[in-house]
Amino acid sequence: TQVMFVDGVNGFIWDTVSSVFSTVVFGFPVLPPDVTAMDGYFVIIDNNKNDFYISALGDGTTWNVLDIAKFLSKPDQLVALTNLKRRIYLFGKISTEIWLDVGASDFPFRRDNNVLFEHGCAAPKTVQEGFEKLFYLATNRDGAAGIMMVNGISNPQKISTPAIDLFLQNLTLISDAEAILYRENGIIFYQISFTKDDKTFVYVVNTNSWHELMTHDEKRHPATAHVYFANKHFIGMYNTNQVYEMSYKFITYATELIRCIRIGSPFFTQTHQRIRVDRFELETIPGIPDCTFDNQSTYTGLNDLVITNTSPKVILFISRDGGRTFGNGRRAITGRLGQYMARTIWRRLGTLKGRRIVFKIEYAYKTRFYIIGADIVYEALPQ
Repeated sequence: TQVMFVDGVNGFIWDTVSSVFSTVVFGFPVLPPDVTAMDGYFVIIDNNKNDFYISALGDGTTWNVLDIAKFLSKPDQLVALTNLKRRIYLFGKISTEIWLDVGASDFPFRRDNNVLFEHGCAAPKTVQEGFEKLFYLATNRDGAAGIMMVNGISNPQKISTPAIDLFLQNLTLISDAEAILYRENGIIFYQISFTKDDKTFVYVVNTNSWHELMTHDEKRHPATAHVYFANKHFIGMYNTNQVYEMSYKFITYATELIRCIRIGSPFFTQTHQRIRVDRFELETIPGIPDCTFDNQSTYTGLNDLVITNTSPKVILFISRDGGRTFGNGRRAITGRLGQYMARTIWRRLGTLKGRRIVFKIEYAYKTRFYIIGADIVYEALPQ
């Protein structure tokens, strides 16, 4: 019947029965930056003293200064805590302890001395627990250690790729990162944003893959908070005081059209020969019935590459230098409403001399866009 909030200075209790919101009187000096609940206890940390406290059983308004334990496996500083599978995870900056409820009469929690993670948490707001998993941005004595996932009661596994790790090592500020965790259509997404560096990356648990989210001006995704309520996903955005519903059904960010970009892996022959590309075919789901072509809108930032008409087009860009730069875009029709057999094909793309050819497609119409795959018909030419 109680919900507890902390803000780094005070604690607050919302009583769901009496509908009373009150400030917690701890009775001892504490500055709680984080809180969790397990087995009927509220648990708070005090990172100034590396202590954590538990409330009275079932009552977040009652606290005893003697119900205290220390975080001291390593010389470290507490920054965050959460719980997963009846285990409390206490995150320092370079180490992580796990505590269990053993039901002792003096203090019910005991540290699991068989487990100590040799990394801590770089940014408290990246700690997200849900779907029997735990995610966080890790750090150790040598800096950023990557992005971790705890699956059930197993040891954490690193889910960040070498490319993500390289980005983390070159961040202007890593401690301001924040994340949200949600599931839609059975797919679990861990979305992490970096405030200072204006970047957002998403880890797709089901496919063990990463992609980037950005606005038209190449800034980070605006979502900063998430909640699932009444069978809907809602997000709070850092650049507005409004709350928005989030769904795969929407094709705009709060009226801003979403740019869909897919960049392929470098393409080359084993002997790095010149190739003549006769055809590039993009496999999509054409003619989907929920597309509407009245007052079709396009992203004006693409200038003359997209023409507003009743046949949505996808644009193909080709890079000959491994994806560093791309040439002019070439348009191809994806199929109008009901044209389920339509194909998106680019023909006679010429001779490509680059050794690391990269294909990029971009879509910026107010319709849904689903990609299945792509095929290339080419001929390797003599050296």
